[in-house]
Parts: sequence; structure tokens; C-alpha cells
Amino acid sequence: MANKMHFAQLERGVSAWNTWRRENVEVSPDLYGAQLSGTFLSRADFRGADLRRAGLSKARLHRANLHQADLRRAVLSDAFLSNANLTKTFLTGADLTGAYLLQADLSEAELSEKDLDKMQAEVTAAAVAGYLFDRAHFAISRWEDTDQRGSFPGPTSLTHSLVRPC
Repeated sequence: MANKMHFAQLERGVSAWNTWRRENVEVSPDLYGAQLSGTFLSRADFRGADLRRAGLSKARLHRANLHQADLRRAVLSDAFLSNANLTKTFLTGADLTGAYLLQADLSEAELSEKDLDKMQAEVTAAAVAGYLFDRAHFAISRWEDTDQRGSFPGPTSLTHSLVRPC
């Protein structure tokens, strides 16, 4: 269950939330299971936040900072995550069906084959164009039929990524 004070801070809006984060840098926000579907959270600072099992479907997270956030089992279906910082983010078990991840930085993020299957439309149609997977941890068995053109920056970077078969 989300910390009621943390959730109340977020309800005040992104600007108030980000100010509170700057004034309370030692606090790791606890938004476990928070229902934030359809919420405008663009440019929100969720660094290191516990967002496990959070409902974030259709949330607007454009340019949100989710560095080292824990999004395991979160529902991010149809979420707008373009240009979001998802570096070192835990996404295992997250529902990313239809999530819009154009130019999102997923460097060192943790994803499994199941997670990528839920992103199937993105990985095969929009391909990995715009995704940065540098040092990401993948448990995948194949990348065939994947269009990597136009990735950010240049071809998709899988440098130092852990790609292991399931």
C-alpha cells in the first residue's frame, strides 16, 4: 500500500511533487500499488521510487525521471513514456502492452522475455527505434525480425547488455 503522505504530495501536482523531492532527497517515495492511471505525470521525478504494482495505464510520463525506480508488476499499458529516463529501472513483470517508448532510455533496465513479449508491437513494428538499451539486462531468446534503424543514438546500443537465452 502506498505511503499516504507520499501519495498526497503527488496529488498536489507534478510541480509540487518535484519541489517536495528536491527538499526531501533522502526520502525514497513509496507509491506501491498507487492507482495513477490516466494521470498527467510528465517530467515527474520518480528516481528510486517504489512503484511496484502501481496502476499507470494511459499515464502521461513524457520526460519523467524513473531512474532506479522499481516498476515490477506495474501496469504501464498504453502509457506515454517518450523521452523518459528508465535507466537502471526494474521492469520485470510490468505490463508494457502498447506503451509508447519513443526515445526512452532503458539503459541497464531489467526486463525479461515475457516483458518484451508484452511490448511486441513496439519491438517488432516501431522496433527498437528510439530505445537505448545500453547495459540493459534481457532474458530473451531472439531478436530476429527486429528493425533497429533510427535507434537513439545511431543503431540500438546493446553494449555491455546481458542477453541470455531463456
